[in-house]
Amino acid sequence: MKTPFSTPLSPLSTPFLPLGGVRGRLLLCMMLLTSVLTAAAQAFDDYFDDRTLRLDYVFAGDANQQDIYVDQLVQLPRWYGRHERLAELPLEGNGQITVRCHHSQQIIYRHSFSTLFQEWLATNEAKHVRRSFENVFLVPFPCDTDNITVQLFDFHQQVQASMTHTVKSCGDLHGKEIYCIFASEIMRFVISYSETRISYKGHSG
Repeated sequence: MKTPFSTPLSPLSTPFLPLGGVRGRLLLCMMLLTSVLTAAAQAFDDYFDDRTLRLDYVFAGDANQQDIYVDQLVQLPRWYGRHERLAELPLEGNGQITVRCHHSQQIIYRHSFSTLFQEWLATNEAKHVRRSFENVFLVPFPCDTDNITVQLFDFHQQVQASMTHTVKSCGDLHGKEIYCIFASEIMRFVISYSETRISYKGHSG
């Protein structure tokens, strides 16, 4: 005599089977991967917009002393870099850019680099002559106020030069001229076709 429980259940006939076997493990892995990607996307959106902030710096000096100067900041329309593990360094270089949340001081983005300026510092000319080199770096565009630190390292990974400046997001720029605080100076956003140039002017006070 057959009972209602004598027929084996098919794995597809009930949604309440335990996650066992290969199919269950694959489903669990997919769920975990989805949650990780979602968390990474939320972390990016918490601190950055889908835009790029181009940082133009001038590295200057000689073998004895190095200085870092901000040339200009440029907003570009999209961000094509990484959206996860933003605070990790894939590779080490002889320089590093660190973006921190201004309010919490939490590191929200890091990027390493190596420059021709630092290679030139190892030459004999750098012992007697001062030179300057232009450098361009890209970071995600901040949603809020962030501190950006640029550091140059020697061959022993000791800090040779360091400079920190503050960038304050002014929201959406739709043909409007908006003023922001940049360190102790005033930045002016100027609309220029596909990119927004951010220039800064000093003022006495």
